Amino acid sequence: MMPENGSSVWGVVFAISERDLLRLDRFEGVPKSYTRKEIEVFDLKHKPHIVWVHLAVPQENGPYKPHRDYLALYISGATYYGLPADYLAKLNDLRTAALTS
Repeated sequence: MMPENGSSVWGVVFAISERDLLRLDRFEGVPKSYTRKEIEVFDLKHKPHIVWVHLAVPQENGPYKPHRDYLALYISGATYYGLPADYLAKLNDLRTAALTS
């Protein structure tokens, strides 16, 4: 996720332990690829919640592009949890990064 003025992001909120949050940080590549930040989000009933999010670190060679396998995981989760069709369409339109090893 990258912050962008005037945009919104749909998602699903999970409760996890501090231990699992630290494991997720390692998996996401904090702090090289992502940073973790607390933000306020709103559920479908407009109730606010304070949650952690992972934000992509700006890249020197242009805007962040997720790997195609990672994007497929986003889309699979968004579909499974019934996120809006217009949001799914935006995910499907994202450009992906080339696989590097």
